[in-house]
Amino acid sequence: MKLINPALAQCLVVFMASATAMAGDHRAPAHAPQPQTQPQPDSAGWLVVPVVTSPGDAAHGWRYFSQARDHRAVVISPTGEYFYSRGEGLRRVFKAGAAL
Repeated sequence: MKLINPALAQCLVVFMASATAMAGDHRAPAHAPQPQTQPQPDSAGWLVVPVVTSPGDAAHGWRYFSQARDHRAVVISPTGEYFYSRGEGLRRVFKAGAAL
């Protein structure tokens, strides 16, 4: 037997083993696309900014949202005021009871 034949045989064995390892039942539920419950970073709209506060802290009750792709942020106060930023500081855009 020539030297090339055992090397070729080994390559074929490795190829066949890897092909069978990748094979499977693609109709199984495990391979079905799952519905997305969390927004993807590249296609997401507004994301919640997690903040841990305790009662008595200045930031307690405030909610923060950001859209990093467009450099925007929204902050909602405990009294219902909305503040909007395009990356240059917050500006109040809504006060509970009346729009500004």
